[in-house]
Amino acid sequence: MTSTAPQITDPGLLAYFGRWIGTHFRGVKGIDRLLRALHNPDRRQADFFRTVAAAYPEGPKYHLESRWFTEWTTWFYGSQDRAIHRWIVRNARPDWVTFDIGMNFGYFTCLLASRCKEVHGFEPVGWLAGRARANVELNAFANATINELALSDHSGKAMLNLPAPDHCNWGTSSLVHKSSSETEVVEVPLETLDGYCAARGITRLDFIKMDVEGAEHLVIRGAQQTLERLRPTIIFEFNEESGPEAYGLLEKLGYGFFDMERRPLALHQAPLHDILAIPTA
Repeated sequence: MTSTAPQITDPGLLAYFGRWIGTHFRGVKGIDRLLRALHNPDRRQADFFRTVAAAYPEGPKYHLESRWFTEWTTWFYGSQDRAIHRWIVRNARPDWVTFDIGMNFGYFTCLLASRCKEVHGFEPVGWLAGRARANVELNAFANATINELALSDHSGKAMLNLPAPDHCNWGTSSLVHKSSSETEVVEVPLETLDGYCAARGITRLDFIKMDVEGAEHLVIRGAQQTLERLRPTIIFEFNEESGPEAYGLLEKLGYGFFDMERRPLALHQAPLHDILAIPTA
């Protein structure tokens, strides 16, 4: 699939004003409500804009369409996820080899490519993988590999649950759960992380960002040889479907669990959000 680089339209004064507010006052009570009043992606309004903008306060440039929730967030708040962005900026090293599993439109793939030696991105939704390619090309990154497939506990094919066509957040596509009452399905290729690394001769892996909507345990099941051998740091999203098993598998492999400020977490403390897993043994 070729990259998908959209045409550019002017966001307008209200959208620029909203971006200034969002990037400077993120977290302040009522800001999200105000930004949604200015431009609400959930309504897929006819006047959505297409533009190019850099991550804030530091990062690559992206093609953004305000009708897609993750791209709306990147425009108005300057980042798809500020906590993970901050962690990467603080900790990533130029010699790192990294994986972005569940890359959506390539936000973290590009951020990692800007700071590390190598990044491999994985996204089974074809048009999102195309947008990621467009963003890699926009920044002229030669160290990013885009894979239009899902990582799981076996190779082959599986049915991926997609949101309804008019849904604003296609990051909710999942191998294990439906994202809406009008979910559609599509067959996608699967590969294990162990198999991917073996086939490509990957002998170093420093960091994994994983956000796969409840399939985190499947990815880890198919990655145990690599995790035991290469010991990457992992940031993964804790989901009710996958969280307890993901914790258990990583704990057996000698991982400790922390919040994004590196404060220790126990399983019963796990937030329904991002967890930092670091090899401690």
